[in-house]
Amino acid sequence: MATAGNCPAGGWQIDLPGGGTVELPAGAAMSTRTAGDSRDSLWREVTVIAADAVWADAACATALRRGLGAMRWLEQYGMPARLIDESGHTHTTAAWSNPRAA
Repeated sequence: MATAGNCPAGGWQIDLPGGGTVELPAGAAMSTRTAGDSRDSLWREVTVIAADAVWADAACATALRRGLGAMRWLEQYGMPARLIDESGHTHTTAAWSNPRAA
């Protein structure tokens, strides 16, 4: 999902899978990927905000495959991300606390 043009009053409010919303600025993109039936991933679901949809989707796919190293990798690039592990616990990067900064 990507945003463009002038933001509506209150910004682009995007619903997150599993509940909650995030505000995206114009020109940002968000992607969510799930591990599906794969037992190879530590993460059940990964959501990433990036400058474009291709990078957001690629970062989600990479994070699913990186396991424990995903958080460090996402932090290295300053990417706002929310990862939900197989136990249902939510983990976020530092940039996620202010996803409008994407």
